[in-house]
Amino acid sequence: MVIGANNGKAERTNGSIQEIKTIGRGYGTAERYRIAILFFYGGLDMSIVNLH
Repeated sequence: MVIGANNGKAERTNGSIQEIKTIGRGYGTAERYRIAILFFYGGLDMSIVNLH
């Protein structure tokens, strides 16, 4: 059965995490590594918001 689906998005995400792992040998702790993954690939909205 062929459904035309693939795992490209998951592979891209895994590749990005591996890139951080390679670059970030100096994060020191698992928590800092987790924060780096969330910062770079967590989809955070970093736009400036006017709170007034």
